[in-house]
Amino acid sequence: MIPLNFQEGVYWALFCIISKSRIGKKIIQGNIMSLAHLKKITMAGILALICFLFFIQPSVHAELIFRGGYLVKMLSTSEGYNQFLKERYGSSSPQLAGTALSAAFKSRASRWGIGLEMDDLSGNINYKTLNGDQQQNKMGLKNTLLFLAIYPKSSPNLEFDLGYGSGKLTREFYGYQSSDIVTSNITGQLGTQESSTTSTNMMLQVLYRLFGQKFRFEAGARYSMSKHKIPEDDVRPGYDAKGIPTGMDFDLGGLGLIGTFTIRF
Repeated sequence: MIPLNFQEGVYWALFCIISKSRIGKKIIQGNIMSLAHLKKITMAGILALICFLFFIQPSVHAELIFRGGYLVKMLSTSEGYNQFLKERYGSSSPQLAGTALSAAFKSRASRWGIGLEMDDLSGNINYKTLNGDQQQNKMGLKNTLLFLAIYPKSSPNLEFDLGYGSGKLTREFYGYQSSDIVTSNITGQLGTQESSTTSTNMMLQVLYRLFGQKFRFEAGARYSMSKHKIPEDDVRPGYDAKGIPTGMDFDLGGLGLIGTFTIRF
C-alpha cells in the first residue's frame, strides 16, 4: 500500500530522488519494500548526499545549513477542545515546548533555500481529581515540515521561513476507560488511556541573527496553523454542556517563541 501521510511521503520522495536505479522505479510501481526498511535506506542516502554536497560545495557555491532550536508555543483556550480542557482540568495556559531540528540547502548566490524540519514538542496538564489525588495528563506533538527559507538582501540578519507538513498528536489522559459508567462496571475503570490523531501543519517563522557567522545564535517567533479533530468516540473525547461526548477541534496553532543554534557550511 502506498503511504498516504505526509511524513511517509517525504521518505518515499527522498528515496526516489536519491535512487535513480531500476529498483527505485520498481519500488514506485509496486511498493516492494517495507516503509521501515525504506526509511533506513533513505536516511543513509541523505547522509551520503550531505557528505557529497559538503565536499563539492566550494565548486558549486552551495551552502548547507544545520539548525537546532527550542520552541515554546502557547495554546488557545477560547473554543473547542482547548476550552474543554480549561473547563474540565483548569488548564488556563496550556503550552507545548520542545526541540526543532532542521537541515536546509541553498546556493550562495541565491536568497532562497529549501529544507526539512522535524519537531518534537510536549506538554503536561496537572490537576487534582475529586478525591484530591494529583494527576497529570500528557501531550506529545511530532511535526515534519518542508519549508522555504527567504534571506532578504536588504536585511542580512533576518530569515523568513514558510513551511507545510503534517503532525501526529499523542495524548495520555487519566480517567475512566469508558464514558458509559454504571455501578456494575465502575470497578477497575480508572486508568490512563492513550489516543493519537494526525493533521496538517502550516507555519510562518521569522529569525534574527544575534551574533556569529558560521556558528550563529538566532532568536525569533513562529506562527503556526494546525487543528486536530478529536472525534466523539475518542477514548478521551470532549463533552458538551449536557455531558454528552461530542467531536471537537483541538487547535494546536498559535504564536510561539524560538531560539536556535545554526551551523552553516
